[in-house]
Amino acid sequence: MRIARRNERVTFQVAAEVSDGGGGFDVTWGGDVTVWGAFFPEFGREKVQGGRIEAPVGGTLNVRYSSDVIGFASDARVLIDGEPYNIRSVTNPDQRKKDLEFVVERGVAT
Repeated sequence: MRIARRNERVTFQVAAEVSDGGGGFDVTWGGDVTVWGAFFPEFGREKVQGGRIEAPVGGTLNVRYSSDVIGFASDARVLIDGEPYNIRSVTNPDQRKKDLEFVVERGVAT
């Protein structure tokens, strides 16, 4: 396990559907929770999806375990340096409720 130097402010958000006034819905992001985190980026990769090239970028985000962030899952997102990342998975690596690790990815559909 890498030592986490939590020196970045990251913001977790959840999606909410809001009526657009015409019978449909728009998705807005809210419920912000901002905490200190350590982001470990991985190398980006290119892949062909639906006849076009996608270049997703991913990595692992480490934050301190807390009741504020434990509820965030793959239906949420996290802003790292102002960029939205989709949450792919959440783990408690040492099973001692000290840290949480989020596998995150941007540049792909949710």
